[in-house]
Amino acid sequence: MKKFTIISIAAVCCALTLSCTDSILNRPADTPDESSVTKSSPGVPLAQNSTPMVLGEKLNNPYALEVMQAAVESLTPADKPVPTLMVTDLYVRFLPKDSTELAILYDVEKLELFDYPLDYEILVEGDYYHDPSIPEGNPTWLYTTVAPDYEFPDVEYEILETCYIPQEVSVKSSSSVTFSPEDLEREAYRLAGLDSMWIDGPLTRAAEYPSGKFTVYDTETQEYVPVKGVKIRVHNIIKWATAYTDQNGCYTIGKKYRTNVHYAMVFKNTKGFKVWGNWAMLAPANHNMRFQSNSGYSDDFGTSSNAWDWATVNNAAYDYYNLCSQNGISAPPQNLSIWCYRNYDAGGMAWMIPRFEHLSLNINIYDLLQFHVRISLGILRNILPDIFIFPGNQKSSPDLYETTIHELSHASHFSVVGTNYWNKYMNYIANSYLNYKSPYASENIEHSGICAVGEMWGYAMGYIYKYEKYKCSVNQQDIYPGDSYFFKPHILWDIYKYRLLDKGEIFSCMTSDADEVYKLRNKIDRLFPNKAAYIDLIFAKYDDDLYDEKYEWYVRNDTDEPIYVFMSGGFSDLLSYTTVSRPDFGNKPDITVLPKGHLLQPGDETMLVSLVYHSDDTGNFNDIVNHNSVSVYSLILADKFGKIFHSPILNEELKNNPGFGSWKETTNSKTTKWTFICNRTEPIFSN
Repeated sequence: MKKFTIISIAAVCCALTLSCTDSILNRPADTPDESSVTKSSPGVPLAQNSTPMVLGEKLNNPYALEVMQAAVESLTPADKPVPTLMVTDLYVRFLPKDSTELAILYDVEKLELFDYPLDYEILVEGDYYHDPSIPEGNPTWLYTTVAPDYEFPDVEYEILETCYIPQEVSVKSSSSVTFSPEDLEREAYRLAGLDSMWIDGPLTRAAEYPSGKFTVYDTETQEYVPVKGVKIRVHNIIKWATAYTDQNGCYTIGKKYRTNVHYAMVFKNTKGFKVWGNWAMLAPANHNMRFQSNSGYSDDFGTSSNAWDWATVNNAAYDYYNLCSQNGISAPPQNLSIWCYRNYDAGGMAWMIPRFEHLSLNINIYDLLQFHVRISLGILRNILPDIFIFPGNQKSSPDLYETTIHELSHASHFSVVGTNYWNKYMNYIANSYLNYKSPYASENIEHSGICAVGEMWGYAMGYIYKYEKYKCSVNQQDIYPGDSYFFKPHILWDIYKYRLLDKGEIFSCMTSDADEVYKLRNKIDRLFPNKAAYIDLIFAKYDDDLYDEKYEWYVRNDTDEPIYVFMSGGFSDLLSYTTVSRPDFGNKPDITVLPKGHLLQPGDETMLVSLVYHSDDTGNFNDIVNHNSVSVYSLILADKFGKIFHSPILNEELKNNPGFGSWKETTNSKTTKWTFICNRTEPIFSN
């Protein structure tokens, strides 16, 4: 969940005018009796700047069986018997009464549905069409073609016409009369009075199979990038076909057309997700692109295009699914729905409500949604998406990319932990907002640990993937770029940027038993013991409550000259090394020199190692060499010329007999600090 507000859910659900059935929770005391609650179907929330489609005259359907049969008769020589055509398609329309029936048509029957009749002129292209005979707020008629033997679901429907759509093989009769599909189709258009639509010309593949390319503007790179894996739909009258763009944004329709065709981009993706527009569950987002050439159509969606945010979210999700397989991360659940809802400020949330068989909120759902309507879980599952994305007014490709990846990372997490874990997660978010008007207000609310783990993952992955897309990589000098909350995404960001764990290794720890930050830390320690000491330091850096004790080892230069410090093994990479500047001593094997080291000026000190202890662990000075994943061998000190003057093994003997200085022990709260105070630099080798 990312920067969302519960009021957004309320307004969205109110706009949908939810059906009223048995509640999944107890009714609040001030809810009207069921008999006084208006029962209605889910309505249609209007998108910003939505334009209605305007239809003109009804057209004769050249694919109607009687027209096609007349075309056969017209083309058959007088001395030959007339072939009889059989029905290939039924032109039908459905009138779903509620969200459940919409789900049946789209998700169960998987029909290709149009919200406008296919046999009418389109006078004004628009974002939607609503039949004037249907009351505002109710689903409109939906049109398509089905096979003659199609078994209709229990949804109101009407068969408008029986049809014949020529296939790409010739029509033959027993008398050896043969008609090409093109000849038959051309004659049918003539008989229907639509011969002006027909395009005669050379029969080339480019003129027969529409193809093209779609791109969307990236505000960061200032380039147009391919719209990937999205459905392209074409039709003229009732003859429709679909294809999907490839990773380069290119598509080719698999049916021949000798007329101009109507193009639309339907945001259903080959990766198994769909992007809803402001029509929510009524259909995937649909971008109509008017009638264009039968040879194909291409377009570039700039930030002013109605399709810009849909295409940008689509591309981010497409990338994420690919990245999941590459990085060893579980993909989100199948048939994921992402509602790109424009009417609210930027942000998002991943409630995953369609995945719940049982939802139990410890707060009053009516207060949560801020209206008094009885809502069943079945209704919620049909009208709400898995994920909300609120683009708001942002026209930033990187920001929308990060928000989408953030929410999809939650969906991957959900795939592993399941609904019981997620129910607790949503309880925290809802209670936090209702009590404090913030989704992450306090770590004192029940299930704050689950929220902390989930949001650490979501925020870290959103920014990591954003950096890797737009900055190529996350580098060690990159500071976590997001906001700070009671949880710290900085922890996972740092674990990743220091190359301690990759994304898949972090995700392997994001299981249902990791319901507190310290449990996540413990799981990482168990699964990756050779990295535990490093990772514990990162957890401790951002959360003092995650360790009981910390031991630190330092070196301080108490001389009048610069010295160089080097540590063999262990956490030597914590020191920033410089090349040692020294004179040329010539070929003198008795002189041992340090090629590089950490430069320490007079009076300065530097940390060698820091170790964190928690639960029942105990530590002491010798842990600098005995700790399971440190294994430091020795401390090496060199003078300003790089000549080594001290090279002791770091153990108890050094503590008691340090030489060239002394050890100072200090304790502050939970931290014990040992500092080696170097006070002389006499060389141990002569020139």
